[in-house]
Amino acid sequence: MPTAIAAPKLSDSQADFIDDCITDSIKRVTILDGAMSSGKTFCSLIGWALWVAARPLNERFLMAGKTVRALDHNCLELLREMCPKSFDGSISRKEGTLMGHKVHFEGAYDKRSEDKIRGDTLGGVYLDEATILDKEFFWMAYSRIRTPGAKMIGTTNPDAPNHWLMAEVFENPEIQLYRRTFSIFDNHFLDPEYVAGLIAGYTGFRYDRYILGRWVRAEGAIYPLFIDNEQEFYINISAKGTVSIDGKMMPITNINIGVDWGARLSGHAFVATGWTPGFEHMVVLASEWHNADGTDADWVCSAAAAFASGVAAAYGRVYGIYADSAEQTLINTLRKKTYMPVYNSIKRPVIDRIRHTDLLMVQRRIYLTRDCASLAKALREAVYDDKKLVDTRLDTAGGSDIDSLDAFEYSWEYYL
Repeated sequence: MPTAIAAPKLSDSQADFIDDCITDSIKRVTILDGAMSSGKTFCSLIGWALWVAARPLNERFLMAGKTVRALDHNCLELLREMCPKSFDGSISRKEGTLMGHKVHFEGAYDKRSEDKIRGDTLGGVYLDEATILDKEFFWMAYSRIRTPGAKMIGTTNPDAPNHWLMAEVFENPEIQLYRRTFSIFDNHFLDPEYVAGLIAGYTGFRYDRYILGRWVRAEGAIYPLFIDNEQEFYINISAKGTVSIDGKMMPITNINIGVDWGARLSGHAFVATGWTPGFEHMVVLASEWHNADGTDADWVCSAAAAFASGVAAAYGRVYGIYADSAEQTLINTLRKKTYMPVYNSIKRPVIDRIRHTDLLMVQRRIYLTRDCASLAKALREAVYDDKKLVDTRLDTAGGSDIDSLDAFEYSWEYYL
């Protein structure tokens, strides 16, 4: 068996899981769930690699995430570090080898994703962040593990207790399930100061979910940390295209603009974001919101083009404008108004965007300039819909400013 895996110091629960993988004591569906940064992905990949190593060489394996890019960022990069001689993979070809076995990579973004694996016979499946994958893809993958002893190994953060994974998998007595739940205290590699910062930053349901790993319902304000500490998130731009963070001057790159088109009782929203090198910090550079009443396509596209030109003049090159893909006529008009490339927004699930923003805030990796009044107001007013059983952002016409939140998220979701 290949042995090119580091042997780090693990918690008892993590070590027990890896031992169970080695001895094949796991079950047909094996899920590690729990707190963010609890080491789920790390130990799951060790267990996955060692379990795959013992399987017949003629079997095919699948690794899937929300997108192939997300899978690469979350899992494949880590596998390359842990198994430099035993893993090799290409996301462009969507295939690789792990412990001498052929493995394919797929994204499970929507219902069409299940067609990618329909008809396959798989010896094993690895799923990254199972709760955010398309449900039909999950069940198609489940049906594809059909060689003797085939298994599905996955990870996930907690979600609402009514999530389909809880109802249809965890609480389903017909499923042969192996489940381990981790808290953040299972990760012995985290800096104590980092853990203390997370504990201090999360209260209420966020503490239960993101620290303790419990499945509880989201409620109340979406960004309480911003509400309680708003002034700490503002930053001054020292010079064109540079920003000072923690005493270090850094350039701002990867500047993009998000555009959300307004309608009756809503507004047109424009938000520009950039990043410091290595995507370490997000800097929200500017935002605008305009009442949509009485405006036409020419007016709003001219306003969006002027906003983009102003951002470029103040901060440097704009890589692209990501506009709400639901309005192709407006997108085509905007393309005639600006020299900058205009793309369709990706529109990843709203809950994914919320979690990413929330994590950036907790880690103090997001800052706003004083030119972001409309976005700041939207962040303060964003709340969960208490009438929904799953995590849903309240969207009421004439109420909270969902337009600015969408435009903000369109500007950076490409990098998720």
